[in-house]
Amino acid sequence: MRAFVDAAHALGLAVIVDVVLHHGAPEGNALWEFDGWGPGWAHGGIYHENAPDTEWGRQFAFWKGEIIDMVTAACAMWLGEYRVDGLRFDSANDLPGHSVQAMTWALRSQYPGRLLTAEITPEDPRGVHELGFDALWVHSGYFDIIQQHKALGRGHHGGGDWAAGWDLPRLRTAMGLHPGFTAPTQCIKYMLGSHDQVGCRHGGKWYADYQMIGGQHRYAVDQFGGGRHDPHASAAARCWWAANVAAAGLPMMFMGTEAAQSGWWDTDAWHGMQWGNTEDEAGRAMMAAVRGANALRASLPALRRGRASQLHEDRPNGVMAYERVADGEDEPRVVVVVNAGRGYWQGSEYGVWVGGTGTMEEVYCSQSPEYGAVGGHHSNAGAPLQIHDGRIWLNLPPCCTMYFVHTSV
Repeated sequence: MRAFVDAAHALGLAVIVDVVLHHGAPEGNALWEFDGWGPGWAHGGIYHENAPDTEWGRQFAFWKGEIIDMVTAACAMWLGEYRVDGLRFDSANDLPGHSVQAMTWALRSQYPGRLLTAEITPEDPRGVHELGFDALWVHSGYFDIIQQHKALGRGHHGGGDWAAGWDLPRLRTAMGLHPGFTAPTQCIKYMLGSHDQVGCRHGGKWYADYQMIGGQHRYAVDQFGGGRHDPHASAAARCWWAANVAAAGLPMMFMGTEAAQSGWWDTDAWHGMQWGNTEDEAGRAMMAAVRGANALRASLPALRRGRASQLHEDRPNGVMAYERVADGEDEPRVVVVVNAGRGYWQGSEYGVWVGGTGTMEEVYCSQSPEYGAVGGHHSNAGAPLQIHDGRIWLNLPPCCTMYFVHTSV
């Protein structure tokens, strides 16, 4: 493990370890007698004594100071002996708040600068402001996006709850900050799904708690349509990854998504990472789109730490625009335009309010031919766009995300 961490660091990669502390064994109470107490000790021995049961097994006895010391020492081992760059606390909302505060305070005192993140469902900014985490996983945007795409993003009118069109106000926090968070670096966003949304240990079964998005755990290209060779599904995956990269937060992608993997993920050979996908046309195109968006995030400070403000909402067509601005820095403003629907405009007739004066230049379009786009739609590359009365007038391909840099005032 130390060799792995060293190799990752040599490549410029950070290593984050997932720590699962809300129950005491991989399955149920498999370690019930680890401390030597026999089956007659119904309260679980010194490690689990008088602790509550969870759906995964008996919880640790966090009411004991020595138990908090034990789990803190286990976390410190990763940061110290193995030199990992941070920890992700699984299901931290299932841990007593006092124990979490004690752990994060001790770890931060001993290892300043390491990243401490957590899964708290639903996302609650008190995890940052009170429990001591640097950032929380934010998953609500994923469900809002998939649900609306299934209703409206496949070229038909949703009707019913969607009679008025896209519910863009629900997507504002996906692009900007959720209420209570104060900085983009406090939110980890994964609009194409994490292991929880993609992984399935039950052969692709239907899940009642996922019924709002069709009931299945699947890779993004299946949630958006007919899989990796469906051009509309691939366009949607590229669109939302580009939106994710430019949103206010830390972008995260589950392995295989970058090569447009289909189906669900599991540990068997048929559903694990399919490396062959990286070598075919669909995989190479998706990887190029991901690489292009990621490179711009690295080169444009506003995309990493700038504030996010909504500029434009077109509910019937599913188009929205927002800006990222690094206040107090001599860095260019970035305007991000997301067309979630299948409508398109090819005569420079779609107007987007951006404010200000001068010109803007398109630096990214997820529907570029180099990223696998079909249909022959053109964007705005190669020519500066003049701001007229606070607006720019665009060619807007279907189901795409575009970045514009404010090049002159």
